[in-house]
Amino acid sequence: MIYIHIGLQKTGTTSLQYILEKMNLLKHPLDKSRYTNSKEKEFYSSGNQKIFRLSKKNKLKKSYFEDKVNKNVIISCENFTNPYNKLKGLKNLLSFLTSNNLNFILICTLRDFDNFSKSLYIEQVTNSIACEMRTFQSYKKSLKKHLNNLENILSLYPTKIFHYDKNINQNIINFILNKRTFNEISFHNYKNKKISVDFDTVERLAIKNRYLGWLPKYRKDLRMKYKNNNVNPKLHYTFLSFLRSYKRLIFN
Repeated sequence: MIYIHIGLQKTGTTSLQYILEKMNLLKHPLDKSRYTNSKEKEFYSSGNQKIFRLSKKNKLKKSYFEDKVNKNVIISCENFTNPYNKLKGLKNLLSFLTSNNLNFILICTLRDFDNFSKSLYIEQVTNSIACEMRTFQSYKKSLKKHLNNLENILSLYPTKIFHYDKNINQNIINFILNKRTFNEISFHNYKNKKISVDFDTVERLAIKNRYLGWLPKYRKDLRMKYKNNNVNPKLHYTFLSFLRSYKRLIFN
């Protein structure tokens, strides 16, 4: 069986991916970008990005979903449900899997919408290189439309829905391994230090992004201040993501 874990973001996805990797359950290695946090070297990952990128380009092969050693194939990438790519990668992936008669199950974790929208908005404004500029109400409206589109797609394919709670990683791995109990592994070294931020400050930062978001140093300093992460985005990416965010602001 092929298990495709697609997020959502802000539902324990990153910690789940590290557990899956530590247990040697992932078909493909995690994409990792290194950064230094204080005196400790830590890793941040966004999952199996190779499969996501190939899905977006519609360049998948059956060999990516075959494993001669393990009974199951497990792939995890939260970008399949990212609100910013209009679900193109997910649609292409599902089309490929069904056209090749591959047996698969999608795994998706849902979260209370009000909590989810607020958490993700803070992430996109302060902690991410997405450079979100919209007001929270505008962003929330767009996110709701996105989730409705996602749920319509998931209703057409074999999908296991989980609901976010403190045992979410244990529940997902139990489902994949068909076991009743699972002793979750501790990965404290991989967890980013969360920095609290006032929500009114976040909305003011969204306005500030409209004017300064095209500057690489501003984006780097913002990420370091609110995520303690010194990833330095390249100039062309900073400018293009600024333009995409500005387009969403105008045409949302």
